[in-house]
Amino acid sequence: MSDITGVKQKKDTKFKKGQSGNPNGRPVGSFSLVGMLREEIQKVPEGQKLSYAEAFLRKMLSKAINEGDHASQKLIMNYLEGLPQMKMDITSGGKPIPLLQGIVKDNDTNTSITKTSTTEETT
Repeated sequence: MSDITGVKQKKDTKFKKGQSGNPNGRPVGSFSLVGMLREEIQKVPEGQKLSYAEAFLRKMLSKAINEGDHASQKLIMNYLEGLPQMKMDITSGGKPIPLLQGIVKDNDTNTSITKTSTTEETT
């Protein structure tokens, strides 16, 4: 059996249906930058009353409201409301748009197109 690259693969090396490629998952205690950040951001620096997370949120709100920083305002709104949804019409007069124009289904025709385009490039 061959994949999309045309290279033949042995059947016994393929993934089995319904079986995870990593059944044990990530090892417990493995390095996680996000986990470390979550731990650190909850800490209250010595001599301070607010955690890093609280100070960060206050600074973001201050920039957005007091300074009128558009990027901060947009970031806060996106977190609160989610990104705006954009609807697309993918029809053309009620007919589907042919998304795969130029792709030839017939292998023989495709081969001749490839040969023609390579000969044209060399001349």
